Amino acid sequence: MEDHAFGLTFAAVSGRMENLTEPIREKIKLAADALFLEEGVREVSIDDICRVLCISKKTFYRHYPQKEDLIEDVLSMRASRRDAEFCQLNRGKSTVELIVSTFDMLGKKKNYEKERRDMSDVRKYYPETFSRFMAHKAEAAREKFIEGCERGKASGVVREDLDADTMLLLLTFIHNGIVSYVRGDICYPVRKIPFKSIASTFEEIFVRSVLSEKGMEEYRQLKMKDNKKKNEQDK
Repeated sequence: MEDHAFGLTFAAVSGRMENLTEPIREKIKLAADALFLEEGVREVSIDDICRVLCISKKTFYRHYPQKEDLIEDVLSMRASRRDAEFCQLNRGKSTVELIVSTFDMLGKKKNYEKERRDMSDVRKYYPETFSRFMAHKAEAAREKFIEGCERGKASGVVREDLDADTMLLLLTFIHNGIVSYVRGDICYPVRKIPFKSIASTFEEIFVRSVLSEKGMEEYRQLKMKDNKKKNEQDK
């Protein structure tokens, strides 16, 4: 990291670390998380992290034998943090309400812009770490999807004949295609499709493929309420 940029980054990270009483491994992880978001995964060195925390490299290596171990730990922490935030916001909601909340979050393109940059760097420069993390993430997503489908079937809002694994596989293909398009890996020859249009179409495909007639009726009612609320806020 360049010295002229380090001062600003040091101030930002120090603010996050103030009054932190967690063990040194946790401090390393949190400092790395902040630095990665500010400067990028590849740009931040072990020396940078040690300077921010005023620790020796010997201390760093005692907790993380290599940078890749730290990167994987930071990615897992971010995923856990997002899951906890989502669960907190959606506690007590029905299956259909959870679907609406999930797509509302996914539709906000800039929510995790810096984290997406980090993931792109990890994918390019640390492919083994990226593969392990994505495999773990996919398994966790599958467990949640299967659980959600079973709960939805029990309440009658998810199709009884739905093959959850097959549906999840197809949805994963669509999602990965969207990510590739947004990242610029796929060029659509006719025109640039707005992200908002892509997100809303993906949501439409999902609900029509997964929800029963009862579920679709609840979904329409929720969307009408949400749209009415948004229109009132825009006035």
